[in-house]
Amino acid sequence: SAARIIHIEIDFEKKDFLIRAESVYECEVGRGHGKPFSNIFRGSLAGILNEALGVETVVETKCIAAGDPYCEFVPAKRP
Repeated sequence: SAARIIHIEIDFEKKDFLIRAESVYECEVGRGHGKPFSNIFRGSLAGILNEALGVETVVETKCIAAGDPYCEFVPAKRP
């Protein structure tokens, strides 16, 4: 699988979300890179969340490639 989602918070009214995932395949490959590394998975989330919430850009705020225990994704503009 591309990743294992371990936590989801979605507020449809505020168009806000927080998603945490482990084993994001591209970030596993990038371990030790020192900064967020997800482009494909983050882009896939952006496409889904654009349809569901109208959010255009998703930001990776934590990443296993940067040494974090999981990858975390939020909208670029949080309410």
